[in-house]
Amino acid sequence: MREEKATEELIQKKGLTAPRLSPEKIDEVIRGISYTILPSRKCMVCELTLKNGYTVRGEAACVSPENFDVEVGEKVSFADARGKVWQLEGYLLQEKHPVKRAPAGLSTAAALEALRLGYAVTRPGWGALLEMREEDRDARDWEIVDGPVDEEKDEPKKEEANDRPSK
Repeated sequence: MREEKATEELIQKKGLTAPRLSPEKIDEVIRGISYTILPSRKCMVCELTLKNGYTVRGEAACVSPENFDVEVGEKVSFADARGKVWQLEGYLLQEKHPVKRAPAGLSTAAALEALRLGYAVTRPGWGALLEMREEDRDARDWEIVDGPVDEEKDEPKKEEANDRPSK
């Protein structure tokens, strides 16, 4: 939860205002928490009841019963269950804000313009990713990048000999 708060502070500092989830939103949908220690004494299950009655479970387990600790089990199983709530709430938020898809068959120029306007564009045979540099959102700055990008240099990462798949 400490990491969630730090991330939330960073998001607010950067002024990111598009529809998104927040730790507070996740807290708002959780109505109940229960913990169950399984008979093996090696596993704890956290069940979160959400505001609509749906339940989500998270687990914490250890190899030896001697290592089982209730406080640790509660913390780990709660975090596991809470992560599932983030996923569910993300899905619901995306349903309210669907991705705009450009029609098929666009010319390259029209596809780049659609991307600039925020549409998702796919074309048969594209095996590369289209990425746009943050500093200026002009169509001439779109690049076809096939593979990972070195974020510091803003260029494709150089492939190391040991990164290549073995044959």
